[in-house]
Amino acid sequence: MPLNINIQQVLLHMFNFVLLFGISYFLLYGPVKKFMDSRKKYYEDMDEAARENLEMSEKIRADYETKLSNVSEEIDTLKSEAVKEASERREEIVNSAREEAKAIVEEARKQSELEHERSVTSAKQEIEAYVSKAAEEIVKEKDPYASFLDAAKKDSNNE
Repeated sequence: MPLNINIQQVLLHMFNFVLLFGISYFLLYGPVKKFMDSRKKYYEDMDEAARENLEMSEKIRADYETKLSNVSEEIDTLKSEAVKEASERREEIVNSAREEAKAIVEEARKQSELEHERSVTSAKQEIEAYVSKAAEEIVKEKDPYASFLDAAKKDSNNE
């Protein structure tokens, strides 16, 4: 045995090393590899779920943006319709007020004409009464002017 090497001892150490390696492989490498694979799968699944959620949220955001633009258009349409209806209603009210104003003015004109006719008739009647009294006084008295003035003073004091 050169160099004091025992082949049996070397083979025994090699066998121990192979045995230790095999047991370590089955006891440590297998479970660690299985744990690492499951952990990798877990994070891949999480990544896939995150991508799906991101895609779904992008679709939802796009849908909401379209709905929002449609709502904006609808609001503009409703606003323009409301302005148009308000304008039409305003015109109706203004026209109605004008017609009422014309009717009121016409009625006032008729009333003023009637009042004018009444006052003219009343004035004519008063004048006729004064003239008839004056004529009576002229016939009865000597100074017609003085008696006319006295009669007018009496009538103005009575009213």
